[in-house]
Amino acid sequence: MNKLALILWMLVAGHYTWAQEIEVKKNIVSIDGKECLKIDKKDLNNVSISDLTGNDLVYLKYADDRFGRRYNTIIFVAANKSLYTQQFIYVNAKMLIKRLMDNHVLENCIINDAKVDNFITKYNENVQLK
Repeated sequence: MNKLALILWMLVAGHYTWAQEIEVKKNIVSIDGKECLKIDKKDLNNVSISDLTGNDLVYLKYADDRFGRRYNTIIFVAANKSLYTQQFIYVNAKMLIKRLMDNHVLENCIINDAKVDNFITKYNENVQLK
């Protein structure tokens, strides 16, 4: 029984050791206390995520299809690639940043272009075409 408790404790402790803290204050995103990105909410339906110098990295758009269903478009600006999804994980920019980090698309405050295609393949639902 003690072995099981030790293993569970190690798993929980390991999770908190590797988890990165994402904080948004005054449209500046800090990851583990380091200012990293800017969020610009153009309006209620358009959000831009840029580096600290203002270069757009990711653009998040909320839209409706021709049947009135809500979906999100995520555009990787430098790669000129997009995905379309109705998944709940993209409700706000902070959640998107976390998902990008979890999938190693965003590393050290930079978009890893080599991981963008995998991310799109994994999450694209092409809902704008349905």
